[in-house]
Amino acid sequence: MVIRLYLDEHVPVELAAHLRRLGYDVLTTAEAGRASQRIGDESQLEYAARQARTIVTFNHHDYAALDGEWKGRAPQACRDYPQPAAVRRCAMPPY
Repeated sequence: MVIRLYLDEHVPVELAAHLRRLGYDVLTTAEAGRASQRIGDESQLEYAARQARTIVTFNHHDYAALDGEWKGRAPQACRDYPQPAAVRRCAMPPY
């Protein structure tokens, strides 16, 4: 199973290249035509969800609030899933 990621606007494109080398399926906001348009966080999260992708962001404060809202709206099966929610906090790996 390939892990599908959607990189938020402020995540460096170098990280996208690194993740691709590791075998991840990565889509950036620029590649999706959604960069530099002042698209809100919830809209970006909705787009990632429609594309069956996990959003990767450094904007964890805003997305953490959205994560709580989304968990409340998720079907029971999604709330019970043992993996972390759609919002991931990550650190830049060395490359």
